[in-house]
Amino acid sequence: MTISLFGSFTPIPSAGGSQIAPGPITLVPPGSMAADDLAFVYSAVRDGVAITNSQAGGQAWTPETQDGEYRIFRALFNGSWSADPTFTASGSTEAFTGLGHVFRSSIAGGLEVDVALGVGAISAGGGVKTIPGITTLTDGALVIVGWAIPAIEDWSALTGGWTTLGTQDHTNTGGSDLTLSMAHKVMGAAGPTGDVAQTSANGFDPGRYFIMAFKEAVSGTPTERSRGLSLEQLTQGGKGFSAKLTSPGWWRERLESGLWVPA
Repeated sequence: MTISLFGSFTPIPSAGGSQIAPGPITLVPPGSMAADDLAFVYSAVRDGVAITNSQAGGQAWTPETQDGEYRIFRALFNGSWSADPTFTASGSTEAFTGLGHVFRSSIAGGLEVDVALGVGAISAGGGVKTIPGITTLTDGALVIVGWAIPAIEDWSALTGGWTTLGTQDHTNTGGSDLTLSMAHKVMGAAGPTGDVAQTSANGFDPGRYFIMAFKEAVSGTPTERSRGLSLEQLTQGGKGFSAKLTSPGWWRERLESGLWVPA
């Protein structure tokens, strides 16, 4: 069972472009999304007015509590867009950015929260800006992090083992400027993620960070799951599969992970 990055929404604005509120801004999803894909949107408006999902596109979006100028929205895709999703920051004329990425589980049922959203402050001034690690609860968890600075920022030197999502420093020159940066990591075993950091070249203003983890849903149905099949039926898969039936450890692993449900 694995979690992987499937694709990204078209960012607003493009990196280095200009976009101001109130919007709405439209995030165009990647093609060929599948039911239960996780749509994850990181939005920001320079003056901190409330950001809302003004067009759901037929999805049930969960808005996280807005952290000053920044807000996360997430949804499990239901298989069909009625429209491209839009986001609005009514009452603002400041820089307004929306980034979105799509993650896919290897099992039906999609992703659910493993560790709730955590946020914190980024100090002003250049140098290393660290997001404290968390402890994931489930093997194979997806961890997503973000740095947000209300200014033009130049990031570099992401901690090893983490992968940038989109452009490392996604700048918006509208209004009084804004920069978002995101990264992710898929854990092996559950446990500490370790801290994750980037180096700020400018450091004009203090900012905020977030960190959050997702796991594959317990209710998901793996493609190899054989619900309700007998031992005799399960052995029809060939010599290689049948040989594994002699290993108690192999059975224990599948029973504990839900890959096999006894008849």
